[in-house]
Amino acid sequence: MTSKGDGAFATPASVGSSPEASHLDKAPPRRKRDTHRLWLPPDAPPCTITAFGFSFGIPPDVNWVMDMRFIANPYWVEELRGLSGREPAVRDYIVSQPAAQQFLDLATELLVLAWTSQRFPLKQINLGLGCTGGRHRSVVMAEALSERLIEVGANVTVVLRDVDRPDPRWH
Repeated sequence: MTSKGDGAFATPASVGSSPEASHLDKAPPRRKRDTHRLWLPPDAPPCTITAFGFSFGIPPDVNWVMDMRFIANPYWVEELRGLSGREPAVRDYIVSQPAAQQFLDLATELLVLAWTSQRFPLKQINLGLGCTGGRHRSVVMAEALSERLIEVGANVTVVLRDVDRPDPRWH
């Protein structure tokens, strides 16, 4: 990955070919989000989003799991490999991907649909977002999804379970 001269990292599409490249990088243009039509009732169950690494197992207390490995992995970008999803450069790399934005739009709508359903049986949503090591994609997407859900009135807690664990591929 190269710097653009202004201190900004290149986007996934500008990096060139990578083992992660796919048709998802050429997703159709995002439709405009209409957060005014998405709003949760005040009694909506709280939500915990746990970012985790599949390498360390799925958290036992989650009742919904979503796999973030479809998003290009910063691990394969030398400048980002040692950083975590807490770092702005990693966040920018991930959220700049059309597939990541599309996931955030659709996941927000799906969760609002579940919350507002008359038949919703859960007292709390425990959502797990996983990637390989739990340090990059799941961390960024958990934080970004929580921001979207807070915008629509959700009570959200984020747990970054594996962000500080050493990556097993480094040993």
